[in-house]
Parts: sequence; structure tokens; C-alpha cells
Amino acid sequence: MIRANVCNKRRFIGLFIILFTVLTTTAQQIPSRPLPPRLVNDFSNTLSASQEASLERKLVAYNDSTSTQIAVVFVNDLQGTTAADFAYQLGEKWGVGTKENNGIVVLVKPKNDTKGEVFISVGYGLEPYVPDAIAKRIIENEMIPAFKNNDYYSGVNDAIDIIIGLASGAFTAEEYSDEGAEIFILVFFIAMMVVMIVFINFAGKVGHTHQNTTTHLYGRLCSGQVCFLTATVTIITTIGMTSLEVREVLAEASVVVASADSAAAVSVAEAQEAAGNI
Repeated sequence: MIRANVCNKRRFIGLFIILFTVLTTTAQQIPSRPLPPRLVNDFSNTLSASQEASLERKLVAYNDSTSTQIAVVFVNDLQGTTAADFAYQLGEKWGVGTKENNGIVVLVKPKNDTKGEVFISVGYGLEPYVPDAIAKRIIENEMIPAFKNNDYYSGVNDAIDIIIGLASGAFTAEEYSDEGAEIFILVFFIAMMVVMIVFINFAGKVGHTHQNTTTHLYGRLCSGQVCFLTATVTIITTIGMTSLEVREVLAEASVVVASADSAAAVSVAEAQEAAGNI
């Protein structure tokens, strides 16, 4: 029994030493924060001097007005760790943020000999405003598409704009998440509108020789327009669209459909008059 206890203690001590060694090694791999401290640090020389200065001005201004620190760090190598762990360790070592709000670290490892990686580490004080799921969505929607075009500045700049908007309360995480659905609905209804206009024009052309067919088709298309506009209003009301641009475009779409409706009515009237003169 005594021998078993001794073995267990040795195993525990061995595991503790291994864990301590791993954590110490990781901490040593994290670069020291430059002096004087900056919020944008490009250790990979990915950004131009003007791009780095532009991001720095934006983040400094936001920090001065809100005491919320957002640090952007580019590195060439993650030193065998994950992007998430590297970003977390860096934030701890650098002391990003304050005691009440330990800030946000945007870590970018550009693609070189190994694949590119990016992670947004959100401190506990900002998690209610920028949850992990939203941070991941920002990476997928704002950063990766730009990075694929080798435009790292735009990807980071757009991500920062979203983070600042969320952290300052300009819009909520739910509203940011809903924008993807709004865009899909917008595209879907514009596509419907285009299809209806095409058929309306087709009806007007057919009307010169087929009066009854034109009248019947025009009536069905008018019903389709009513359904289109009704469905638009219903969906906007149901999902509570918050994007002003989407609502404005849909309103313009309604005007276009109404104009097409008037044009089709004139075409049908002309077709009926031509048929009466035959």
C-alpha cells in the first residue's frame, strides 16, 4: 500500500513537471510587447507602414474614448501552439485591457510555408457583447474572404469596425447575425422581381396577336406581384429586419414592380385596341 502511494505521488509530480514545462515553454515563445506599447504589432511585416498607422490611430482613439483595448498582432509562427492558445497567452503576458475589461486580441498568422490562421480572443468583460460564436462569424465573414485575396488590411480593418460596433452597442450580436439572412431574402426577392418583369414584358409582346391569352397572363402576373409585395411586408415584420439598406432596397423594388405593372397595363390596352381594329 505504501509503495503504491509512493508511485502515485511520483506520477503526480511527473505530470506536474511536464505541465509546468509546457506552460513555461509556451510563455517563453510569446513575443514580448514592444516598448513603447502599441495596439497594432506586425511581427510578420504583412502590413505597410501606412496601413499599420491607420489601424493604430483607430484603435488608440477607441481606447481613449472607451478604455477598451483591442490589440492586433501579426506573427509568422505559432510555435507549435494553436491560434486560440497563442492569442490567450499573448493577452495575458501583455496585459491587454484593464482589470474590469481585459480587452480583445486579434491574432493573425498569415499564410506562408504553413497555412494561415486567425483567432479573436475576447476577454471576459466583453464576452456579452462579442460572444465566441460571433467572433467566429466575424472571422468567416469579414476576415477570411479578404485574406484569400491577400488583402490583410481590409480583413482586419472590417473586423475591427464590427467589433467596435458590437462593443459600443451600435448594434447587437443578434442584429449582426441576422444580416446574412437579410441579404439572402433581399437577393431572393429581387430575383423574383426580375422574373416577373420578364414575364410582364413577354405578355405585352404576345398581346399583339393573342388578346385573350395576354389578358389572362397579365391577370395572373398582377396576382403574383400582390403576393410578392405581401410576402415582403410579412417577412420584414416577422423577422424584424434591422438593416435600413435592405428595407430601402425592397421599397425600391416595390416601385419598380409597380412601374412594370403600369407598363404592362398599357401594353395590354394597346393589344386590345389593336385586336379590336382587326
